[in-house]
Amino acid sequence: MNTQHLLYALEVARFGSYSRASQSLEIGQPTLSKAVSELEKALGITIFQRSARGVVPTEEGKEFLRLAGETLKQIRRMESLHRSGAGREALWISIPPSAYILEAVTDFLSELDPAETIDVRVREATAKEVAQDVAEGRSRLGVLRCPPARERFFQDLAAEQQLETVFLWEFDLRRTCAKSSPLLANDALPNALEVSLFEDSPIQVRDRAAAYALLRANPRLFCMAAPMSAEILAREGLGQIAVSGHRRKDFLIFPQGHRLTDLERRWVDRLFAAKNKLAFTN
Repeated sequence: MNTQHLLYALEVARFGSYSRASQSLEIGQPTLSKAVSELEKALGITIFQRSARGVVPTEEGKEFLRLAGETLKQIRRMESLHRSGAGREALWISIPPSAYILEAVTDFLSELDPAETIDVRVREATAKEVAQDVAEGRSRLGVLRCPPARERFFQDLAAEQQLETVFLWEFDLRRTCAKSSPLLANDALPNALEVSLFEDSPIQVRDRAAAYALLRANPRLFCMAAPMSAEILAREGLGQIAVSGHRRKDFLIFPQGHRLTDLERRWVDRLFAAKNKLAFTN
């Protein structure tokens, strides 16, 4: 048994399907099935049973998967301690695609002494991916964004993953499009198409720069985004208009008991400063 087999079993449980898990892991389905069968043989238990809905864990399987998840989390946290050693201070963060959060990163970096030896890693991801990154040690801090109706779900998820949450702020997403777009004039959306980052919409992308380029190129495209500063809007050639029904909350998350390093605290200070700048001017 090795940690790769633990990951395989957890992915099968997450998707409830060998085929979907194999696609996520980018391995063949026969390879995945064989690995899980070998794991079951080594443990002497049945982890999964097939059903009309796919595969479901047995009672023994549920306990195994819980322990496997905890084991992988601890291993990844230990690995993160090793990778960030050698005298380098680390800032590893996972965030939603949001201009004000990235502005906090650029402001933070501009204040650093070039002589400082640092390791900065920034990943834009969905809310579930942000929580998973922080829980498993790929990131040490995260910003989790959710609609108020989903807050309880994500608070429960954070508690389950042994994460602490600190409320950052609450705001309405804004329709964002080219500054010359007629979509900035009113609430109507005649012949308009939505561009989204990570979410369902007619046009989906995973890169914020690509989304902005699409918006600038076509005045009939829009996306729903957090408020942006006037400086960012001018630089990107975009405009925003407030619309109702798109409330969001942002939370800073980190592992329970984690004490912020000096580098992390400096970035968090810039994050709250960027948030306050928008909250008081919009």
